[in-house]
Amino acid sequence: MYLSVEGIYYLNHFFVLRKYRRNNIGKQAAIKAFKLYMGKWRVSEFDWNTPAQIFWRKIIKEYTNGQYNEIRRIDNKGPAQEFTM
Repeated sequence: MYLSVEGIYYLNHFFVLRKYRRNNIGKQAAIKAFKLYMGKWRVSEFDWNTPAQIFWRKIIKEYTNGQYNEIRRIDNKGPAQEFTM
């Protein structure tokens, strides 16, 4: 995670080891990061990483009560979700 020149927190690498998946560890870590760094956020995934897209859309939709926008990554390699909290 880093703060971009635009003033947006950008989460570009997030990985949970397979044996810890499905235990809400990823969800808990993501929400802690969002709460720790309040402000504008952008989370992005690659087109080929469908599980990541499903995960992030679910977490962000729940966390923001559906108040987020989905755009294409700047490099056009997949979707990105933007929100402010």
